[in-house]
Amino acid sequence: MGQKYTTQIASGYNTSPPPDDGTQVASNLVTWAGVKTKLADPIKTLADAENTALVSALDLSARAISTPDTAVATDHWRTLQVTGSTTITLSSAASMGAGYEVGVFNAGVGVVTVTPGAAADTINGVSASVTVSIKGTKIFRTNQALTGYNVVGGYDPQTVTASSSVVTPVVGTLTDAQFGMQVNSSSRWAVLTSANGYDFVPNADNASGLGEAGLRIKQVYAPIIDTGTTGSGALKTNNGTTVLTWANDLSVKPAGLLDLTTATAGQIGFPATQNTSAGANVLDDYEEGTWTPSVGGNATYTVQTGTYTKIGRMVFIRFTLTINVLGTGSSATVSGLPFTSIAGYNPLSISGQTGLQAAFVSVTAGVDSAAATISFNTRTAANASEAFSSVIFINGSTISVAGCYQTT
Repeated sequence: MGQKYTTQIASGYNTSPPPDDGTQVASNLVTWAGVKTKLADPIKTLADAENTALVSALDLSARAISTPDTAVATDHWRTLQVTGSTTITLSSAASMGAGYEVGVFNAGVGVVTVTPGAAADTINGVSASVTVSIKGTKIFRTNQALTGYNVVGGYDPQTVTASSSVVTPVVGTLTDAQFGMQVNSSSRWAVLTSANGYDFVPNADNASGLGEAGLRIKQVYAPIIDTGTTGSGALKTNNGTTVLTWANDLSVKPAGLLDLTTATAGQIGFPATQNTSAGANVLDDYEEGTWTPSVGGNATYTVQTGTYTKIGRMVFIRFTLTINVLGTGSSATVSGLPFTSIAGYNPLSISGQTGLQAAFVSVTAGVDSAAATISFNTRTAANASEAFSSVIFINGSTISVAGCYQTT
């Protein structure tokens, strides 16, 4: 909108026509010249004036400005499209009147400053100038008291906090880059050209010459993670050295020593259910727990404890058994091992025994073939060999055994 619309007044018509008394005299005759002069011409004049005022009032075209200029009455509801670093002065609010509005659009790449024209006028209640960001717009309206202007709308594409009013482009051009993002004319990030892989890179010391030396972050020339084919990949250091690879079968392979000595490391977890591997060099299980040694039947015990540690297929066990009342329990076999053994005899070590059925010269123990039980061999004299003993436990017998065996 340009000039505010003002009321148009009709003039030139006959406000005092002769009396119409019905007489046929010259003064009562209707003539075309009389109608034109006293009626048609005033109507045309009024219509032309209204048209001119409406054209001016409804003109919303932008006014192009490239040098210092002043927002005047005919700029009401219009936009001042400014290019170049320049200043726009707002006419005094009192002279523009209530409801006056003007927009300022920064169409260039420099600083546009908007300042009050009257010494006593303010902008947003402050006696100071304001800047319009590049590609930004501010709309100024006279305040109610006509003592200045308020910013009542617009668009600010960037916010910059600085000691001066200088605002610089956030997007610029760079060597070997599609475009760069800048702060105060210093590049911070860039999207490289197709020749450089379309990479989105920080301000590092590279072919694009991004950033300032004091603001650069540590550059990475090689990717940290490389994705291979069919699910494989590699983890690399910043100089491109591969430290870990993986394949689509979920296997992970360190390139060097797997170091578990850091303060938060030192543990390897295995699933509760063993994921068995046929590989000769694959450790597929680790487990710790307790088990309950027993001679079965209705035997009662004073001590009945057992522990085990399983590493792969090897099971390390120990137990102590003190029989209170043997009852119907076995007198020569202990059952309850946590895992079944492989075929073949697995010898164990007896660390102590008391109160057995006889004064044996020696007692040995072993895990039975393909079983979860332990049998005992004894020697009652200095014979050449031991023999299975069918009776070694009685009421009050104590025996402690330790050793390892191989499970399936």
